[in-house]
Amino acid sequence: MKQPVMLWPAVALAAVLAGTAPALARGALVCLAASDPADAAKPLPDIVSLEFYADEGNPALSYSFPLALAQSTTADGRTRNTYRVRNGSTVGATIVFAGVTPLSFAVAELGRTFTSLARNDEETEFMADAVPGIVCYSATTDEAPL
Repeated sequence: MKQPVMLWPAVALAAVLAGTAPALARGALVCLAASDPADAAKPLPDIVSLEFYADEGNPALSYSFPLALAQSTTADGRTRNTYRVRNGSTVGATIVFAGVTPLSFAVAELGRTFTSLARNDEETEFMADAVPGIVCYSATTDEAPL
């Protein structure tokens, strides 16, 4: 697996330095926030530019990068959004939604698919001071690239 990318150092550093942060005693976590304030009120599947954060239980080894919507398709009540990672031209991430609820996050760069998502209100509240509009999910990970 590639080395961690630290684009949200304030979030990861705050989690590590807090000592009592809930992030220090948990499993995998995935968080999303709109990168453009104009997108803040939109449902997640409709946001064109997202900031993606993930860690596998250790905030000091977190990953964070921007996602730009490349394509969106809907079938059988599910929306499959594919994203360019950073400013690249190729697709590097996929999020599958049931309505507005994410079901899975697949990120080629990480070689992981985050599944079994459950909204994590404690982590969302903890990170909201550093990243307004963030929403976090507890997850399990599978080594399953796109």
